[in-house]
Amino acid sequence: MTQRLLNTISQISIAQICEPVPVIEDTCVCAAIEHLFNQTEISALPVIHNHRPVGIITRIVFQERYLSKFGRELNARKPVTFLMNEAPFVVCDHERVSEVSNRVTQFSPKALDEGILVTRRGRYLGYVSGLALMRNALQQVKEAHQQLNNAQELLIENEKMAYLGGLVAGVAHEINTPIGIALTAATALEEKTRDFEQMMASGSVKRSQVSRYTEAANRSVAFMVSNIERASHLIQSFKQVAVDQSTDALRRFDLGKYCHEVLFSLSPKLKNSPHQLRLQIEANLQVYTSPGAISQILTNLIVNTLEHAFVDQPSGTITIRIKRQPQGHKQAGVEGAKGAKGVEGAEGAEGAENEQGMKIEQANTQQQIMLQVEDNGRGMEPTVLKKIFAPFFTTRRNQGGSGLGLHIAFNLATQGLNGTIKAESVLNQGTCFTVIFPAWIKTEHSDSMLQKATQP
Repeated sequence: MTQRLLNTISQISIAQICEPVPVIEDTCVCAAIEHLFNQTEISALPVIHNHRPVGIITRIVFQERYLSKFGRELNARKPVTFLMNEAPFVVCDHERVSEVSNRVTQFSPKALDEGILVTRRGRYLGYVSGLALMRNALQQVKEAHQQLNNAQELLIENEKMAYLGGLVAGVAHEINTPIGIALTAATALEEKTRDFEQMMASGSVKRSQVSRYTEAANRSVAFMVSNIERASHLIQSFKQVAVDQSTDALRRFDLGKYCHEVLFSLSPKLKNSPHQLRLQIEANLQVYTSPGAISQILTNLIVNTLEHAFVDQPSGTITIRIKRQPQGHKQAGVEGAKGAKGVEGAEGAEGAENEQGMKIEQANTQQQIMLQVEDNGRGMEPTVLKKIFAPFFTTRRNQGGSGLGLHIAFNLATQGLNGTIKAESVLNQGTCFTVIFPAWIKTEHSDSMLQKATQP
């Protein structure tokens, strides 16, 4: 769905919107083009030489120079080059509409009035009016908006992506903003164009009116192109995130062992880093929850730390703590976490287990788990700290940051794990992310499992 949306926005070639208009050879005289303008509603007439475009004659220039007083008598025998613009806007047939629109608004706004000549291997292929270019942009915006709504509905209905409902809403808001701006600009331009067409049909167009229309068209098309491109980038980012998300299925597993597996999968990235990883993971933590959410949260927090915490710092320490959390215990932040001096790989044992190591006590179903990722890096400003879980917020926009990593972690912690996530930071001292979640997510299947495990 999202790929089709990107194709709709970006992949239409200029040749696909060419219009069938008559052409004239540069060897003809001005009198030969009068019937072409009189018998058709074309706004411009391409001029060719040996099948190659060499100029363009607009209806406005024809009216001013040829139909003015004594213009026909003075200019009828002159070559058509007398009326033409010798530097028309020419593009190749394979160029995309979005690229052409961008070039026109930035470098040649006059082409919105005169039109665009399209070539194939240097030979004239067809003509695209500025009006057709703008209408195509409007149609792309409308289709993109509709497909965005369809994609949002599909993701929400997809059971495997249910925990991304909050992210979908955030993405929809982010994408609807540029789409809405482009749609508003396109609608306003459509109305101006309709009024301008009526003036053209009446033959009472003045140069000042053409100038005002061209200026308005330039502004509107620039708005449309820039905002469509922004929406395209946002959709591509969201597509990548959605594809990479793992299942949210629940199962029973040893949290400590599973987290070690996750960290092992990150070992290539960690080994290439000069920073030290310290583990304080309690042993025998039997949980019934979403391993996919645990994996994604832990991965996102570690990657975020590696990318942000140690800028301009040659080395640092990342401490990961996972343990049982007494109910009602206040979440520890940066300062509270600093008091726990960890030993790399340290593990403690709590609770009883049977000979298979799988006994579950009734009290454990009410147990909370604390997962912390702490660093001694540069920390964050309070203004940044307030925004870190917002979708698409990033301090590395120019370095390729998507601003989705921590937002995904937030959604997974609150929706996938039925827990909470909190970040506390002190500038130039470090940051600590604390996730608190229930060890046992209550479901019909989990209740049955618990009953069997606690039977004597």
